Amino acid sequence: MQSEKFEQRVRELKEAKVPSCPLGIEAAVLRRVRERQHSTPLSITEWLSQWAMRPVFATAVLSAVVFMSIASSALAVNLRHPSKSEMARVSLGFDTLLSSSLTLDLDRP
Repeated sequence: MQSEKFEQRVRELKEAKVPSCPLGIEAAVLRRVRERQHSTPLSITEWLSQWAMRPVFATAVLSAVVFMSIASSALAVNLRHPSKSEMARVSLGFDTLLSSSLTLDLDRP
């Protein structure tokens, strides 16, 4: 019984006439397509201003700044303060063994 009602409803929907589109829709669509094709590309400042408004961009910039500041701080600390092994080598005089001015002339008779 329900399948008969279903089939009847399907037939009614098949026979129903689809309303026509508004008259100017095709012209409006074609006009917008032409406008998009002829639009000028964004300049760098416009592109950056669009990206700057996005949270992803702000997060990326912030993480890059934090990373660079940590890296430069760590590098500055390492350059200012020599390591303990380097301080021990210098204080014990082992750096003279590594200098290039120390040469052994083994070929001399």
